[in-house]
Amino acid sequence: FPDSLAWGSNSYTLYLSEVGSQQIRVLNLNTKVITTLAGSGLRGTTNGSAAKTSFNNPRGMIQIAAHTLLVADSNNDLLRAIKTP
Repeated sequence: FPDSLAWGSNSYTLYLSEVGSQQIRVLNLNTKVITTLAGSGLRGTTNGSAAKTSFNNPRGMIQIAAHTLLVADSNNDLLRAIKTP
């Protein structure tokens, strides 16, 4: 269930939050390739590496710095900062 979109710091990167998969994806508009930026796919509040991080309904997002994406982890009542490439 894709929920929110946020532009990256360049004109070809788009971030997507998925509440069904509990993951944050990256769409490269130049290559048309989607990859997983963060989220293990399990509900939770785990911090750590991109593959181990867990969310509980990631929703709104905004790029707040060149390499930082802020995500509203709605069911955990948290704002989470994620490092971006």
